[in-house]
Amino acid sequence: SKLWLLRRSTASDATALRAEDYARAALQTLVDQGAVSFVEVTGTALPAERRIDLKILLKDRDGAVVFDRRFGVLWEQLRGLDRPLAV
Repeated sequence: SKLWLLRRSTASDATALRAEDYARAALQTLVDQGAVSFVEVTGTALPAERRIDLKILLKDRDGAVVFDRRFGVLWEQLRGLDRPLAV
């Protein structure tokens, strides 16, 4: 994904929208391969914590949720924390 491109960006609404777009584009492969039929990505800027959270929701062809999780994106990961994506 292109999320790494946001590493030096500020945690703002505009950056959250770009993070959503990058994550959605990366997950489109799952739709293209038929692994899921629906991808929803919601980005939330948390400027006080200097991060952006992404909520990822994936559904199968029957509409059943196959994945639903929130991630604290990349900034902490690039700083080498043990569990950067745990929220």
